[in-house]
Amino acid sequence: MKSQVPQPEAADAGQTDAATAIAGLPPGLINRLRNVGSRHHYVPRFLLNRFAIMRHGHHFICEYHLADGKINSLSTADVAVVKDYNTLKTQSKEEAGLIELFFSLFEEQAAPIVNALVAGGEPSLMEMGVLANFVAAQQVRTPRGRGYARFMMEEARRMYMINQVSSGHEQARDHLRETMGQEPSDEEVAQWQADTVAILEHDVRVVANRDHEVVGQTIALEKLAEAVFTKEVVVLHTPPAKAFR
Repeated sequence: MKSQVPQPEAADAGQTDAATAIAGLPPGLINRLRNVGSRHHYVPRFLLNRFAIMRHGHHFICEYHLADGKINSLSTADVAVVKDYNTLKTQSKEEAGLIELFFSLFEEQAAPIVNALVAGGEPSLMEMGVLANFVAAQQVRTPRGRGYARFMMEEARRMYMINQVSSGHEQARDHLRETMGQEPSDEEVAQWQADTVAILEHDVRVVANRDHEVVGQTIALEKLAEAVFTKEVVVLHTPPAKAFR
């Protein structure tokens, strides 16, 4: 069984960063932050509603189960939603909803632009920037995107640890001197470094904690949005579908 080494915590720094972010928010957003709910959609409802059927004033979407072939009709309120998906557990109650609020603002800015596109409009350059941010956010906030970000964080941390051991000759010598009670030879230091690197490569699993995973969704967001913004966008319109009965 592989041993698990939790990624070092940075709770104090995270709390400082969150407090700094909150201090810079307008009063209206601070009030909204205090009231962020616990049901977090990783696909916005305004997008889900475009694939839904209206029934009794509510939007319903079909869910297909691969295992048994059954099809269920669900409200879009209950699709692509996870309780406390973006809640920061190590922050205060007031700060815990910061990431969810962040994604909600992207949704609010993008929704009218998407609606205008569907109606045949053309976005301005500024609106294309908003859409680029929204598309990038959608890429990183799904379970698959989030899992990829977590994997990259964990591997980056592993490589950092390997590099620290490989290049830390004096630190390795100090460690061996303390544990051996005598001055280690150069060969002993080199052997300890090689053995430790092998352990880090094959027997240690670096695990990002949950808050690192939540915040990790935003790490590459700016560069991803920039990449989306520089691409040519083609909007295709199809004839309206006939209403289901």
